[in-house]
Amino acid sequence: MKILNLQVRRFGKLKDFEWSPDVGLNILRQPNEFGKTTLIYFIFYMFYGYDAKRIKPYLPWSGEEAAGRILFEQEGKRWQIERRHPAKGAEKRQVLCLDTGEELKLPTREQPGPHFLGLDSETFLRSFCITQGDLLFSRTDGLDVALKNMAATGDENVSYRQAEDYLNKQHTRYMYRGKNQGPLLEMKERLAAGRMEQQELRRQVDARITERQEWEVLQQETAQKEEQIHALRVMLKQAEGSDALKLLRRLDALKNLPRAEKPKVSKEEITALEQAFEQAERARFDQGRAEEHLEKFQAEFYEKKLSLWPILLLIAGGAAAVAAAAIPFWPLYLAAVALVLVALILSLPQIAARKRLEKVVLAAKNEREQAQKRAEAANRALEALREKYRIFSKEEVQDLRIAWGVYESAAGAETLALQEQALLGGRTRAELELLAQDAKETEETAEQVRRRLAQAEEQLRVLRGKLETLRHQDLQALWARLGEQTQTNMNLEKQVEEGERQLAAIRLSLSWLREANEEMNTRFAPRLCALAGKHLAALTEGKYDTLTLDDRFAIRLQGEEGTHPAEEFSAGTRDAVYFAFRLAAGEMLSETPLPMVLDDPFTNLDPARKKAAEGLLQKAAEDRQILYFTCHE
Repeated sequence: MKILNLQVRRFGKLKDFEWSPDVGLNILRQPNEFGKTTLIYFIFYMFYGYDAKRIKPYLPWSGEEAAGRILFEQEGKRWQIERRHPAKGAEKRQVLCLDTGEELKLPTREQPGPHFLGLDSETFLRSFCITQGDLLFSRTDGLDVALKNMAATGDENVSYRQAEDYLNKQHTRYMYRGKNQGPLLEMKERLAAGRMEQQELRRQVDARITERQEWEVLQQETAQKEEQIHALRVMLKQAEGSDALKLLRRLDALKNLPRAEKPKVSKEEITALEQAFEQAERARFDQGRAEEHLEKFQAEFYEKKLSLWPILLLIAGGAAAVAAAAIPFWPLYLAAVALVLVALILSLPQIAARKRLEKVVLAAKNEREQAQKRAEAANRALEALREKYRIFSKEEVQDLRIAWGVYESAAGAETLALQEQALLGGRTRAELELLAQDAKETEETAEQVRRRLAQAEEQLRVLRGKLETLRHQDLQALWARLGEQTQTNMNLEKQVEEGERQLAAIRLSLSWLREANEEMNTRFAPRLCALAGKHLAALTEGKYDTLTLDDRFAIRLQGEEGTHPAEEFSAGTRDAVYFAFRLAAGEMLSETPLPMVLDDPFTNLDPARKKAAEGLLQKAAEDRQILYFTCHE
């Protein structure tokens, strides 16, 4: 690559300046304050654009826009970069191929320098541009970054140090460097604690499984009882309509009773009938209740089954006893006795509970039989009276009682009204007619249905009380906590697994970077020192030719009394060392020789070394373009 033309319209103190350098060594001799350093930064500006730190001092003080262009040749094509930087507004840039007329479109933030030169701005300034008094070669230079990157990664645009810093930061996300501490370890501790909590919750849930099963049975019985209550309420409404319908008929029959006819059945017989009806109804109610109790206790007895464990243990004990008898071996006798004892210990509470339930079931059966006998006796007595007097319902007995009242009071209209009021019981005939509308007669009266409904509601209350004592909500909360803890542990396990995988990858990457850095120190640095030593020997007429460079870019020079840091030598020697390293680095960084721009870098060299440096430049200019700015002859 070579620069063909520089045209500065306005940049720093330069205005309407144009220069067309040739191949090889080009010397631009101008007095001090001409703007030689400004011209170097103009070249930098053309390739790398506006950099506030470096370019801002070179903006025109008059407020005019900075503008210019550079023409260069690369790989057989001529290119032109033109820029304008107004005082206000955005910068204008154009990259044009003069041979094809095609404009190179680069993203706004991408500069032509890396595209054409293959170097970032810092590396370009610290290798191919040397301003006056700025030969220093140190670790803080962009050159340091480029050399080390190229040695460690094979690509000077990839930062070894940035990669190492990034990996170290990523490492601290999981484990702190040099410490047995870090988020990953804390995550593992949380996972261990979570697993212990999960085991404890599982133990508590297992202990409550039996209660849960009982709770589910009670819940089912409660639902069935609620359905029964709903059905009884519907039946109650139907029975109330039936009672109203029957009562209306009795009221109508009451009006048609003879006024002075004596009833055929005596008052004593009426009383006996009433008592027989009442006893038969009470006996039927007691019989129904006894049957319900028996069904309930029988269901509990059948549910209370013996566990299989005692039976299995007894079988095992018997087998052990048979084996001990066949093979006289006293531990088998002990095992047989132990198994039988454990089976007895486990079965005795269950047998005792079943015995208690058997007694309860037997008592319920006796109670049911007694109630059945009483009901049969009451029914026989009632049937005998009904057949004798031809009275078949309680309503007929009540009508006879009213008939006696009517007969004894001469059956007057006033007495009849009183009897009607007694039958109505505080209600009006209209209310009865409303109840009896669309009603059908039922066998049970409303009072009988109310009794059954009250009994069912009491049983429902008992069932709900048992449910509350089981604290099923507490069990549900345990299930929920166990599920949440299990999910949390699964998430933590995934995070720990991913963290360990990432940490292993980070540590492997750091190991690779350290190996690459070691390669820099063992393979690349010696090459750089050998090439720089060759140039230094030419500059010092063979006095110094051996250089070393450590991983911190500290330069040591081989003298007559051993090696010493470069900083301990004279300013002229240091400049020679740094210039030798600059030339060596430039040769190694670029496969295609790039132009070098020098601004009087040999101020501290004595005349002999200046002459040697000029010879070195003449030799370097054989394969590259060099722009040398000076104010001396």
